[in-house]
Amino acid sequence: MKKFTSIAVCVSLAASTAVAATSPKSLGAEFNRMASAVRAKKVGNLLTKATPGKADQSKLWKTRASNAGSLWRSKTQKSFGWWDEEWILDETYTMDYDNAGNITTQSCVDMEGFVTRQQNTWNENNLLATRLTTVAESEDDEFENSSKLEREYDPIVTSFITSNKQDIWMDGDWNPSNCYTQTVTRNSDGNVTEVVRAVLFNGIYDPINRLVIEYGSDGKPVAITEYDLTYDYATSEYAWECSLSMTDIEWESCNGQIVSADADIFSGENRVKKYTMEQDDETMLVVVEYDGDDFTATATATEEEDGMVMSIVSTLSHKNLIFSGDEAAHGEHGYVEETDMVLSVPMLGYEESTKTIETCIYDGNDLIVLEKAESEYDGETYIDDMLEGEIEYDAEEGYPLQWTLKTFDPDTEESEYAFRAEYSDYVNLGSGVSGIAPDSAEVRYYDLTGNRISIPTKGLYIRVAGNKADKVIL
Repeated sequence: MKKFTSIAVCVSLAASTAVAATSPKSLGAEFNRMASAVRAKKVGNLLTKATPGKADQSKLWKTRASNAGSLWRSKTQKSFGWWDEEWILDETYTMDYDNAGNITTQSCVDMEGFVTRQQNTWNENNLLATRLTTVAESEDDEFENSSKLEREYDPIVTSFITSNKQDIWMDGDWNPSNCYTQTVTRNSDGNVTEVVRAVLFNGIYDPINRLVIEYGSDGKPVAITEYDLTYDYATSEYAWECSLSMTDIEWESCNGQIVSADADIFSGENRVKKYTMEQDDETMLVVVEYDGDDFTATATATEEEDGMVMSIVSTLSHKNLIFSGDEAAHGEHGYVEETDMVLSVPMLGYEESTKTIETCIYDGNDLIVLEKAESEYDGETYIDDMLEGEIEYDAEEGYPLQWTLKTFDPDTEESEYAFRAEYSDYVNLGSGVSGIAPDSAEVRYYDLTGNRISIPTKGLYIRVAGNKADKVIL
């Protein structure tokens, strides 16, 4: 789901699917410029968060078990492109797995015979720990180093990367490429108060970004502020500059473990009800109402410039889809988001509205079944962008054998073939290794500084079971 970011929020579709409305020429060039600037800030740049796990056809996926006690993985996967009315083999992947179904070795041979090989290790949470990439001109040639990666994660928010060391091989030696750290600080209650991101430059990790969280008497965040390190050429000094802030926050629930400005604050353990957002000298009030896992969010913003007052009110309704029959059998999941945006200039008596609809459906392997973005004008609905997936499954075990994607051409208003993947050489890695339910997962305890405690005594600890973390007093 193209959700609101945790702080910079506007209720609208992303810029790729939003259609800019056209103002009457009688309002003048100044109004058009002003309206375009507001849309660029609020409709485009402020909506960047995508749902974790959304399928990407350029990446390999892992097949979920179709039957209890099964963990199926495809050892051979081929990707094809549609060219001149026929499928052309683009890349062939071969994989080996560990007992949890994680890829330990992956080799990719492209259409020219060039080979890329990745060797991976995984941590106890099945997250990537190390990766070594080597390359060869062909399968018969000697492999050479290309890149390597090492990662560490926060012990409480187990998916949050705290150290990323990536090197590339140049001139017979390893050279830093994408190296950064993210240091998490927690208070005496175990709540996150600060996250500092630092990047490697000239052998030193320099801070470039800070996330600061302030708490109220109820132990929930009342203010979240993000700072970027900027350089003042006039004074030749560096200074922290506020890039975005969220204040007057009210929560339905919050676990105190927000570690990123892109955190999802509309589902799970963190569900915000109301807040005021400021960014780029713009102020916006956001109010959210919940109905189970569904929600409706309304954002209101006002802009005044050169004596012209303009307001934008956007309402987004997110609803999870419920499937039955064959769809439910393959674990399909998805959602629909309808966004109504009203742009008005009260002093001129002008108002225009835009409605956008996003529908996304995936199968149990996170393969795209449908991704569609539509716009509605004057009672007519137009398709802006669409991906349609067709999946063939094994009749007995239910794992996918072939996945075909079509893309929509708005000029011809027809869908055309774009991508195909074929999966074969399946192996069943057995049962009871992955996908452990949180209530049956290993329970781990940490002190408030993030150190794991083997045998906790009396006191306040953070307890982690599966992907769920909470504070407990023993």
